[in-house]
Amino acid sequence: MDYGIEIILSDKNAYYFVWGNEFTQFDIKFRKGNILSEFSAENGAKKYNVKENQNWT
Repeated sequence: MDYGIEIILSDKNAYYFVWGNEFTQFDIKFRKGNILSEFSAENGAKKYNVKENQNWT
């Protein structure tokens, strides 16, 4: 299973972090772009907007 977070800035540029469940310090990526480029929707990947969630404000 892989995890990640995408941050969209006020200028609309997006950056993301992606990490997996492997126990290694090298299994993390930081890139510019859409996080869905790392995951396949056919494999059940989902993306949630937490902007209105009180736990993420």
